[in-house]
Amino acid sequence: MTPAEVLAYENPDLLERIMEKESMTEEQARSLYRDLLQFLYVAGTGGGKVFSPTAAIDTAWHHFILFTHDYADFCQRYFGRFIHHVPKTKRRLHLVGDGSLRNAIQTARAVFGPLGQNWTGKHGDGESCVTDCTQCGGHTNCQDK
Repeated sequence: MTPAEVLAYENPDLLERIMEKESMTEEQARSLYRDLLQFLYVAGTGGGKVFSPTAAIDTAWHHFILFTHDYADFCQRYFGRFIHHVPKTKRRLHLVGDGSLRNAIQTARAVFGPLGQNWTGKHGDGESCVTDCTQCGGHTNCQDK
């Protein structure tokens, strides 16, 4: 599966929900939707690494998961498996470490080049989350376990 194929996925109901629930313009919602698809591509093709989304992307992921059939079909169609959303807890952080957001940002940049505003970390600057930040562990992990 290529990145372009994943980014071509359309789900008007999800886009509508993001606009409505997050009080976004269509342009803002489309940007977040695109960044969510980028994240899911990274998570779905990441070769066993653990990835975490930024808060904005995590919010969109939550909305997508509520469309259970669509989400399950998307995962199976594009990645051949279900991409689980695993809430981050102190215990899980101990097990997986704190580099999961950094992994996601670095991998997404390698695949997609410059990233949209929804990829920025807690500091409002995705770069600090890539280089040396230990505070940016992301909000959730995605794994195939």
